Amino acid sequence: QGRSLAGAIEDAQRFATWLKDTSMGGGLPHENCQEILSSPDPLTPNKLGIDLALGSLITRAKAAGGGRRLYFYFSGHGQAKSPHDVALCLCHWSALFRYAALSSASYQSMFLRCSPFAELVILLDCCRIRSIDATGGDSEIGCAIPVEDAGSKRFMLGFATEFQNAAMEAEVDEGVTEEGPVVRGHFTEALLAALNGGAAQPAGGVTARELKRYLELNVPRIAKDHEHVQNAQVISDFPEDAQPVFGSALPEANFTIEFSPARRGEMLLEGPELEVVRRGDAATGPWELTLRRGRYLLSDRARGDQLDIPFRPSEEVTVVTF
Repeated sequence: QGRSLAGAIEDAQRFATWLKDTSMGGGLPHENCQEILSSPDPLTPNKLGIDLALGSLITRAKAAGGGRRLYFYFSGHGQAKSPHDVALCLCHWSALFRYAALSSASYQSMFLRCSPFAELVILLDCCRIRSIDATGGDSEIGCAIPVEDAGSKRFMLGFATEFQNAAMEAEVDEGVTEEGPVVRGHFTEALLAALNGGAAQPAGGVTARELKRYLELNVPRIAKDHEHVQNAQVISDFPEDAQPVFGSALPEANFTIEFSPARRGEMLLEGPELEVVRRGDAATGPWELTLRRGRYLLSDRARGDQLDIPFRPSEEVTVVTF
């Protein structure tokens, strides 16, 4: 009974696709990825269904002697009464069924205390506002005492937005499908751009440190493109000298910028982390560059006009005329 979300299910499916991608993604066996989507008939999921799926993963990981990393991704409606917890609303949540939600803090605690995974990555593409009181419930999974290595576990917690603020979605420039325009949450748009190479290191893959930096820099930029205000908040306790690496995407791609004859004077290209990629007179064009995936901003310093470039490399040279 809330505002319908056009991109949440597809966002979850896209992230699951990255998780199972063996070429440059998470490389998970398909049986290690539980994909749970909302459905009106039958009305699913409920908390028990989610717990059963998580319980299956935990049981299988224990039987294998432990697991390296657990990803928990959520895209949908969220409400928050405190900075440390979000009620992740289930499909039947309403003003009356306000307990039909998961407590993100409770599930995080359960994963750290009771699961056999050494690393935990929680990614929540949802609001953190309190419009109508929503209370998230605890997981039914528990343990009498914490697992032996609970104290040494490390985690990353990615919020799509700051406490008491909304997370937004919008159409993206990926064409139109049979179902209509492609819609994606700003947080997931930045997340997948980062994991697919936008935040990749030269050797391939994305470290937790660079993923945090990329999300906190680029979610606001994507939101601004759609006249929204949204700032991601990412908490990570991974040590600087023991950064996990997500996927194996490489950062390089071919890119050419051509300037129209009317352009005169200094041009400036800024990268995904607001760094200066190239600065020079339009007469020095075309610029042939090696760029990584991400969002770039091209500016004509004399005229003051700009071009935002959401760069997704292909096997061929991408050419932009400014």
